[in-house]
Amino acid sequence: MRETRILEFKETITNTFLKTVSAFSNYNGGMILFGVDDDGNVKGLPDVKQACLDIENKINEYLINEEFFGENFMNRYRESNSTSGKDVGNIISSKTLKGSETEKNLYKTFAGESRAVVKYMLYAEQAKSECYMWLGEVFDNTALNELAHARVVVRTFLRIIGTTLDNLKDSLAGETNEYENLYKEFQETAEREGFTQIAKFYKELREVEESHARAFKDFIDKLEDGTMFEGPVESKWYCMNCGYIYEGSEAPAVCPLCGYPRGYFKQYCEITNL
Repeated sequence: MRETRILEFKETITNTFLKTVSAFSNYNGGMILFGVDDDGNVKGLPDVKQACLDIENKINEYLINEEFFGENFMNRYRESNSTSGKDVGNIISSKTLKGSETEKNLYKTFAGESRAVVKYMLYAEQAKSECYMWLGEVFDNTALNELAHARVVVRTFLRIIGTTLDNLKDSLAGETNEYENLYKEFQETAEREGFTQIAKFYKELREVEESHARAFKDFIDKLEDGTMFEGPVESKWYCMNCGYIYEGSEAPAVCPLCGYPRGYFKQYCEITNL
């Protein structure tokens, strides 16, 4: 018996199996055999009943901690749910979610619905590539349904969507962790195991995530110092509603053509033939 893409051995129960659980959940599932060494030899577990409880508890804890959702994301939840009475809004009366089984279930629901969004978008691409356009539309619409479900969980019950500035900071933290730590570890593992192409993928992925982090940091700075709609004297600003291009050091308060507010303007990047 050997390990495969959907089968993994763990001689003991440590937190290392949690990343495998996450990987399996993002694809089509898989199986972890505990009490089996890397060579497929059965070693057994001293207390199978306790082992089952330990595995369940570790998975539940993993699903609602910083490693899975991000430190900033979790901190906002704790802040919104740290006091009794009004902590979860009018819908959940006076009970606090923190520490409850329902809280764990909500995080599991959010994780599952979020994965389903991406999965169905990819299924839609495949259906369209096989010229099943109707089925592609079905998958696309189902992805939007799953997004709506996830939205209810995080906005209505967990209440962990912050302001745009909060969300930028959370995104910066997540992208930074990916390129500095998570994907670095994955790259090194792939290199150690001889998966050269996958190691190269993680190396290049880290570069992209680092560029995402820089972009988020730039927008954080602009929001905090009030320069979101300011630029050099000879700046050009593009109205994202009607396409009007305005020239000036600042975006206009409203679009001269369609009357939409400043928030619809972004800096215009002009492409010319060299």
